Amino acid sequence: MNKSNLTLALMLFVLIWVVYWQHNHQRQQQPNNILAPYFNDKKIDRIKIHIDGDNYELKQVKYKRWYYTQPFHIKAIDSRVERLLALPYIPFSSQFSADKVNLSELGLKTENISMELNDSRFVFGNIENISGKRYVMFNHQIYLMPDIILPLLQARMQGMANLHVLAQGFDAGKVKIGDKVYYKDRNLWFDHNKKDSTNLITKMLDNWRYKNTLMVEKAEPLPIISHIQLSNKEKSLDYILLRKPPYLVIKRQNQSFQYLVSQEQEKDFFPFSN
Repeated sequence: MNKSNLTLALMLFVLIWVVYWQHNHQRQQQPNNILAPYFNDKKIDRIKIHIDGDNYELKQVKYKRWYYTQPFHIKAIDSRVERLLALPYIPFSSQFSADKVNLSELGLKTENISMELNDSRFVFGNIENISGKRYVMFNHQIYLMPDIILPLLQARMQGMANLHVLAQGFDAGKVKIGDKVYYKDRNLWFDHNKKDSTNLITKMLDNWRYKNTLMVEKAEPLPIISHIQLSNKEKSLDYILLRKPPYLVIKRQNQSFQYLVSQEQEKDFFPFSN
């Protein structure tokens, strides 16, 4: 081995040793009052939530994107779901065995609210009066933690599901509302009489892309107001407008969920209504 190769090998050895030392040093510096060591750096890609009889499931797919799989399939807001994964890293102030306490007094007996990260289950109990922290049961141990996660769970799907009707990347070139057809020409919209309809169509599409609807729920049979089709050269999307007083409902055909729009929002999402 010549001198240059020996120097290169020595530098590589030093680099590997530094990386190894830093990794172990960071692990040694990790606080001992968190639950992260139970997960052994395993990737969490499944979440199950049970809250007052309702069940929700989320799954992470490629590109670290999260989707609800129960009660129906819909895109979740990734940044908000990631907050749930912080639970194992929230410091706890005390720990004791579940065998030594009355679970009913701590709100843990009925297990009304729980969350599973992969196969690790957490049960949420009452707030401890003096500290304002919440009792959380995990692996038959009870921990007292800052109340950070439960408010996120109590928002249910409305707090973590994507409430936008239309994906931001879809660029429509034709819009059909009932029997009326609108075409886009150099970023301007015209009807079949070549009347400029840019303001109305642009307003509707922009709000479908960027503005949150009021909520999302499981689809149900409702009176139909109109049909809307958005299309370009690659694909077409078919929607149904329905009425569920006092809400306007927007549902894409063949999907199992629907968006509810409040009366205050209705002119934004469907500016053609009377």
